[in-house]
Amino acid sequence: MSDQLLKISPYGERAILITWPDTVSESILKEIILLKNALKQEEEFLNAEMIGSYNSLCLVFSDTLDFENMRQRILEMHVALDFNQPFERKLWSLPVCYDARFGVDLEAVAKSLRLSVDQVIYKHAHAKYTVYGLGFLPGFLYLGGLSRNLWLPRREQPRLKVVEGSVAIADRQTGIYPQDSPGGWHILGNCPIPLFNVRKRDPMPIKPGDQVTFEAVDLELYRSIYKRYRKGYYKLKSELVCWK
Repeated sequence: MSDQLLKISPYGERAILITWPDTVSESILKEIILLKNALKQEEEFLNAEMIGSYNSLCLVFSDTLDFENMRQRILEMHVALDFNQPFERKLWSLPVCYDARFGVDLEAVAKSLRLSVDQVIYKHAHAKYTVYGLGFLPGFLYLGGLSRNLWLPRREQPRLKVVEGSVAIADRQTGIYPQDSPGGWHILGNCPIPLFNVRKRDPMPIKPGDQVTFEAVDLELYRSIYKRYRKGYYKLKSELVCWK
């Protein structure tokens, strides 16, 4: 991407905000990740906290900074990078049960979209999603790639409690609630595997840039996976794929 489309601004005395055009794009996401990885290799950025989103990268430093020098260094590194280079990311397969006891909004979603419940489940479970970011809760996945047939605004009335593992849709995205939380997305099912675990060395194995597919499972298999995971017998399925 041209440097003319890249905006680098001070974000207070100790932070820099790098922004790209305001659109959801895998090419922009790849550029953000490659630039972030490159910055992490440079001494002046080693101690910076780096927070990425759909179209921005925020660098937070522990002390005040010389903005103009940092800005010039970022531009130089951006110019030097080959954003067409392929690199590896992970493709994760996550089990999801779309049973009515979990998919509490399935019928309402189907009615709003003029689809059958089976069609909603099929379209949701047969897409390949890209992880664009993590938040608003630790480990909440913002997944792009939702079928156009499932685009739907958020619920008019958010729930006070959405249970852990709920798989839901809103606007053009799908996501998974990593813990019990208020929420306004439409709930289609539940994943039996807790994705965020603060006790692990890497609390969240799924990273921005990774891809996710959903494997529809029935209630019996859902319960079996849940029990096996709790006993330490179940491991998330993933494979390395090339991001060209």
